[in-house]
Amino acid sequence: FENEQSFVTRAKQLNQRLMQEKIKLEKTTLESQEDQNCIEQLMHSKFEKEQEYQVAQDREMMLQIQLSELDHDLSEKQEQLKERELERLAE
Repeated sequence: FENEQSFVTRAKQLNQRLMQEKIKLEKTTLESQEDQNCIEQLMHSKFEKEQEYQVAQDREMMLQIQLSELDHDLSEKQEQLKERELERLAE
């Protein structure tokens, strides 16, 4: 009888411990899912920012090309102006 009582007490303790571990596991699983959702959101945000950055880089490159072309045009116009002034002075 004493053995049986001890066995029942031990079984209750183990059952209680099992329930505590199940609760811990559920909490951990929930936290893991939340972490995974957060990671997915951050990855999506990172992807969007990388795309925005690429668009900005492409635009900057186009503007640099335009600036270079305009600088070249300015140099040509200044050279033409000098030539005209020299021609006018030569007359």
